[in-house]
Amino acid sequence: MTWEGWVTIGTIVLMVFALLRNLAGPDTVLLAGLTLLMTLGLFSNDPITGLSKLPTAADSVAGFGNSGLITIGVLFVIAAGLSRTGAMDLLAQPLLGQNGIGGAGSDDAAHRSTQRIY
Repeated sequence: MTWEGWVTIGTIVLMVFALLRNLAGPDTVLLAGLTLLMTLGLFSNDPITGLSKLPTAADSVAGFGNSGLITIGVLFVIAAGLSRTGAMDLLAQPLLGQNGIGGAGSDDAAHRSTQRIY
């Protein structure tokens, strides 16, 4: 295996480790891994064909033109906005049957059912 293969495997292992340990956000970790491989692609040329074995800058950003990827990215932004503003709770509570005041998910109902009557 060439050095490009070992660098790619090492980068993937480091990214998985960083994601599992929550060392940084997923966007930061994955973009750092892509940037590392893309930068090292400048030094990786096949002597016969002259092509890079690692992704070039054009290869790396070509996937961002896919409409499906952009749609998923926009949905992540919308979900984060709904979650941070509390709108997600307003949407989820009626669907889950929890009204927030002594409902099925309330701690008060659980506490009252365990109290003893003397």
